[in-house]
Amino acid sequence: MNQAEKGKYQSCFLRGADAATVAEKLLEKDKQNDDLMMVVADNSLKTKDYDKAAKVALQMVEALKKKPAPEGTDAATWEKTKTAKMARGYFMAGSASYEQKKWSDADTYLRAGLPLMQGNNELLAPTYFYLGFANHELSRTVKATSRAAVLADAKKFTAACAAIAGPLQTPCRKNLEGLQAGR
Repeated sequence: MNQAEKGKYQSCFLRGADAATVAEKLLEKDKQNDDLMMVVADNSLKTKDYDKAAKVALQMVEALKKKPAPEGTDAATWEKTKTAKMARGYFMAGSASYEQKKWSDADTYLRAGLPLMQGNNELLAPTYFYLGFANHELSRTVKATSRAAVLADAKKFTAACAAIAGPLQTPCRKNLEGLQAGR
């Protein structure tokens, strides 16, 4: 297929803000559609509408919790798909909270998603990075009796991030050195 033919077919698909606008309109009629929610939440993250991103991502997670397997879908396949979507939803909500410096919310949402992300290093590495940073920030504001435990979590998450090969490995190693030095 030449470039002109590719362009002809690619123009049939909506992307970015256009896709999100259509998805939002469709959500008015199909309020539990997790695929539409994913488009809206993802676009909201990209456009830095963090409140909306977190809200829609969490709505998506709740919808998925109740959603039965589509007719004709193997139960194991559905569980895998559902788990991946829920992991992404928690990640989007946690990322949005992280960007807003809502450390407690970021910690809550990202921790909720951790069990669902096992084996998915594309989500695990940034999740551990965000959790390490959020817990470090939380350690500055928690009661003295909780500070050591929160800092221990910051170190644990940062070490887990540093163990995953990829673009966050070096920054996590540097952050871990700082945490271990008491900074």
